[in-house]
Amino acid sequence: NLSPHGVRFFGVALAPWGPDRPAAYKFLINVHDVTTYALLALVTGHIAMALKHAFIERDGIFARIAP
Repeated sequence: NLSPHGVRFFGVALAPWGPDRPAAYKFLINVHDVTTYALLALVTGHIAMALKHAFIERDGIFARIAP
């Protein structure tokens, strides 16, 4: 945790344990933002392709993966 504010973990306030490095904090926030959008794109694409198999192609793949 490079934030000067600390973290709340299940309601318990934890003090910051890393050094105060604003440049590293800004870099890691940017990495967090980029990976968040990448994961969102992957999940959205996965759902879209599953629905494509179910409603457009109707090739039986969705029936194999659906519970």
